[in-house]
Amino acid sequence: MRKITIFALLFILIAAVIGVTLSLLNNYFVLFAIGVIVVIYLVRYIVILYRKNVKKLTFMLNSLENDDFSFYFPVDDINNSDYIFNFTLNKLREIMANEKRMAQEKEKFFELMLDNVTTGIVSHTERGNVIHCNNKALEFFGLPVFTHIRQLSKVSNDLPDVFERISQEENTTLEFYNESGIVHLTAKCSYVDIQGKKIKIVALNDIGNELDDKELESWKSLIRVLTHEIMNNITPISSLSSFLLSKYNGEDHDITQGLDVISSTSKGLISFVDSYRKLTRISTPVKKAIFLSDLLSRVVFLVKDDIDNLGITLTTEIDKTLMVYVDENQICQVMVNILKNAIAALEDVAVDPWISINVRIDTNEDVIVDISNNGKPISRSEQEQIFVPFFTTKTSGTGLGLSISRQVMKLHNGTLKLKLSNDEKTTFTLIFR
Repeated sequence: MRKITIFALLFILIAAVIGVTLSLLNNYFVLFAIGVIVVIYLVRYIVILYRKNVKKLTFMLNSLENDDFSFYFPVDDINNSDYIFNFTLNKLREIMANEKRMAQEKEKFFELMLDNVTTGIVSHTERGNVIHCNNKALEFFGLPVFTHIRQLSKVSNDLPDVFERISQEENTTLEFYNESGIVHLTAKCSYVDIQGKKIKIVALNDIGNELDDKELESWKSLIRVLTHEIMNNITPISSLSSFLLSKYNGEDHDITQGLDVISSTSKGLISFVDSYRKLTRISTPVKKAIFLSDLLSRVVFLVKDDIDNLGITLTTEIDKTLMVYVDENQICQVMVNILKNAIAALEDVAVDPWISINVRIDTNEDVIVDISNNGKPISRSEQEQIFVPFFTTKTSGTGLGLSISRQVMKLHNGTLKLKLSNDEKTTFTLIFR
């Protein structure tokens, strides 16, 4: 029962003090003794109530300091003074718990935003302890977790020192190698003071595609010049040798053989140079919407004989309703080229050779096609050059397949990259945006 309020207690205490004083002044000693007893009792009761409320308040503050919002003070079957105090403390708990929850929700919201941007974000203290690292930064460095910048030494020995030297004044370029190849990043930082601690926030952007585009344009320019000069010089030789061979009726076998060698060699050289012109003559894609499952069926049919001859197990995982807007013939050729490379890598695998094709949609709604195999891995030195025109490890290869395939993907506003290559598997990834 809510029997009495603190205000009533104070009123009674004041009245008792006045009564005691009047009793003493008028020599009413019995009333004075009774009054003194009442005053002592009331003071004692108020002190006990005060101490109890101080304990409650101290308990609440300690709980809040430890982020514990589970406490609750009863408000049923107690006097009014306790009810008001307990109700106030519970209300404060609710307000602070709501503020804490809102702050956590905002933090999760901003973390979710950071995890879905294409810029890598890393924040760390002056001692190098990482406070936050978004998914893109983890992807750049190829690390599952990132708690201290010294972990970057696993990626490259000098990377931690370079990372520490990143300043606000200018962009810093980071270049290192991971299982996907060479990574080129620009980095710039800013600083913020949080609770007296200086926090460094580093923004990382991938400039690899820009460098690839510039490199490809340089190669294309070089090829144009070389093929132009070679063709200008070799074409007259081919024509003249063929003409002389057709007109020469002499019996000198050596001259006839020499003219034939000159003619056949020059024609072969013309054909060889003309094949390199493909890199600069890729036609503009004629795009249309197609089901990706139908495209994959066509691609698999084209390499089926090679797969069956080697006893390769081929698995595909794809949503049959998934569509892409592409030039079917060009993308078909790209996939066939990658599958033929995979088949070639499996020629020396005697036990359980396999190829898998996995198609999915990522968080950016890009269509991702992973083509994997368990064949011979690509060495680190080769991984750095596989997309360079004319580079090949095959005795009969031209070194243009992957270069042309990557250019075709760029014309589709997509990407072709080597995702990984190790003893377990090699994966090439096509990204359609």
